[in-house]
Amino acid sequence: MLREMRKSHPLGGAIEGRPWTECGYALGLMSGRAGEAGRMIGHSGAGPFSVNAVYHFPDLSPPVTVASFTDGTLEGVAEHAAVAAALSA
Repeated sequence: MLREMRKSHPLGGAIEGRPWTECGYALGLMSGRAGEAGRMIGHSGAGPFSVNAVYHFPDLSPPVTVASFTDGTLEGVAEHAAVAAALSA
């Protein structure tokens, strides 16, 4: 079941303003790649006044899971923060 949950269905390449270099969806997860961070599996979301991004980076050594939160409405801000945190872990 975990393998099926992580099986990505590609949607395309980079998304403007966001860290994705490849993107797709798995079962309930955004799944793709973010440059040197490698695979990025998780989800982003926005509410009325905040944005969050929770992602696992299995290609990093050691693998790391991060969550980032910010005000505003731009998911890319939280996603870029998640990638930066993962690379500095």
